Amino acid sequence: MGLGNVALAVIAACSVGRTYLASGALPERVASHFDGSGQPNGWMTRDAFVTTNVTMFAVLLVVFLGMPAFLRHVPVRFVNLPNKDYWLAPERREGSVQRVGEWLSWLGVATALVLALAEELALRANLDGGGRMTSMPLVVGLGAYAAFMGGWLVAFYAAFRLPKAVRR
Repeated sequence: MGLGNVALAVIAACSVGRTYLASGALPERVASHFDGSGQPNGWMTRDAFVTTNVTMFAVLLVVFLGMPAFLRHVPVRFVNLPNKDYWLAPERREGSVQRVGEWLSWLGVATALVLALAEELALRANLDGGGRMTSMPLVVGLGAYAAFMGGWLVAFYAAFRLPKAVRR
């Protein structure tokens, strides 16, 4: 298990643990959705809020940690990878799938951080009693996530370009 996978699992466990530990102090009706100014405009029960958090991170883990296993069995024509015919040739497929898995784990880390931030802000809005979310940290987090995604995409495509010896 690579460092990205470990980081993803730790972030998920911490966020779920934080929500679970805070759940006893949450009101029965939890503000779960907020408008752009931080005003709540959607609610759910405390149990549904906790279940949603756990489910969200479980799905995140399954998708990002399970993708390499899935890619090992899916036909090449269904894989969207730069220069896939080269990278998924039988003699390179296993190594390429491992590389894709490493890349995806870091994408999963960034996604988990944004989700954990949103969850923490929602928890604070409910625990502080005011019910209003401070939205600026989420705006900054989403901006950082967008910048990360742009850089990740450029670097991913560069990592899977054809080697110079093959490009000739």
